[in-house]
Amino acid sequence: MSSHLDAYLSRLRKELSARWLDQDRLIAEAREHLVDRIEDGRRRGLSPEEAEQQAFDGFGSPETIAACAAAERNHMWDRKWWVLIPTITLAVVASAVSYYVLPVRYQSEARLQLIPVSSEHVPDGVASRLKDMSDQLSSARLEQVIEDLNLYENERRTTSLGSVVRQMRRDINVTVAEEDESRLQAVAVRFFASDPRLAQRGTARLASLFIDEHMRQAPGVDPLATGVQLKIVEPPGLSAQPVGPSPAKSGAIGAGGGLLLGLTFVAVSTRRRRENEE
Repeated sequence: MSSHLDAYLSRLRKELSARWLDQDRLIAEAREHLVDRIEDGRRRGLSPEEAEQQAFDGFGSPETIAACAAAERNHMWDRKWWVLIPTITLAVVASAVSYYVLPVRYQSEARLQLIPVSSEHVPDGVASRLKDMSDQLSSARLEQVIEDLNLYENERRTTSLGSVVRQMRRDINVTVAEEDESRLQAVAVRFFASDPRLAQRGTARLASLFIDEHMRQAPGVDPLATGVQLKIVEPPGLSAQPVGPSPAKSGAIGAGGGLLLGLTFVAVSTRRRRENEE
């Protein structure tokens, strides 16, 4: 690197320092651009001194470069509000909607056990069939549960019974887990409702329906014909605290959406500004 380039970068570093700018990054970028310009001038037949002078003149004085960098920093700092405002606003709105508008949800859980009768293991396919049991239960059975327990009272006034049944299927959650020690499989049946007692009663009713359905699908009249017994080993409990909605989770989702929106604004603004400058 020549003494002229050293002197130019030294002046640029001084100007950047006076404006509290990132010296190392900008100096590295300036060096790269100037070296490319000087080499291009040399390839065009200019002398080293002429190539350097032409590169300096085309790149701009250190004072001009530093002033432009400071202006760009200030412009970016001004645009921080384009990101912060929608991020904070949507986070607050989402949290408020979650807390004041969305219905409170309670969960109750019953635990059923798959117990093999004629072998040491649960036959293949039984556990997976039980996991999909909520979809296999007939609409008539679910309608009867809804009527008996008076579930979805508000929804039944405004929508069809078929829509309410589909909502109930979404509120049923079934998971199957293998217990390593006993080599048995446990089925957890969960039901979500707007009231803890409704959640408990609904879960108890669903657990009984699952057992009835398991027996009904046996290939014979013997309930044990499937080779597996399904028993309730833990009845549904009464939940003291709601499981949703979560204002914190909703706020995080809203903040993510606001951040994405703000960054989009900044990207579009920057692109338009650069097009206008060109």
